[in-house]
Amino acid sequence: MVCTDCPLKNMNTLKSFRAFALLTIFATIGFASYAVHRDEQRKVHALGLDHVTTEIARRHIAIVEEMPTIPVRDDMFPVHIMFREKGSDAWMLWGTGTYLKNYEPSIITAYHLFGGHPGEFGYRTISRRIFTGEEPIFPIVAVFDPLVNDSILCSADEKGNKFPRISVPERVLWRFKEHGSTITFHQAFGTVRLLTRPQKPLKLLFWTEVETGGARYCFFEGGTTRGESGTGGIVDTAGEKSLLVALRNVEETGIKFRNTQPIPGPYGVGMILNYDK
Repeated sequence: MVCTDCPLKNMNTLKSFRAFALLTIFATIGFASYAVHRDEQRKVHALGLDHVTTEIARRHIAIVEEMPTIPVRDDMFPVHIMFREKGSDAWMLWGTGTYLKNYEPSIITAYHLFGGHPGEFGYRTISRRIFTGEEPIFPIVAVFDPLVNDSILCSADEKGNKFPRISVPERVLWRFKEHGSTITFHQAFGTVRLLTRPQKPLKLLFWTEVETGGARYCFFEGGTTRGESGTGGIVDTAGEKSLLVALRNVEETGIKFRNTQPIPGPYGVGMILNYDK
């Protein structure tokens, strides 16, 4: 006896198998995507970056994941500056700074992180332990203004758990956009290695001095992202007790020196501080 509908049955079976296979593939992809998204959200929350865009948060996740486990120098290391208005609030990643082991006040960062933002501040060592909740946040108990434009020094309590409320007045800071046409630029040589990503030296482009506190600003290729204000950097053409404090970005199309081609932007800008005083 010949089965006239067997080919049709086989075809239907094959279609069912293909449909099941496709559903399985889509389900696997969907679960994998969900797992990746969930892991990313866990890291965003651990960093204290729920208040920023996904793009900025991913940049900080990459910085932590790619940072070398051995610091560039044994006398300093990068830290996150954390902020909350009051003790019942969640910590937010507010900026970045440098912890100096042999200097007091022990933390150097950007003034504008504190100016006009009364509340509680802390610091946390930047490491992969942040993602597992093992990296503690220590209180910043006092700040000191060195009167060098956008820089500030902080004292911390590594053994305490009380976070005093700190209030620093806002200050008019020097802005390239407002004063760039009235200053003299000098071509710079060498590189800066930001302590958060020292494996990627950034070329120094030019420098200038302004009257506000006698600050010397250095401009370097590329730039920083939100949350990196205050990042420390080692300049290979500066002294051992000098530190570049990254402050902000300058979005300019290009600055031209005499007899040179314009140097394209954007630029990162920071000030060089000498902390051996």
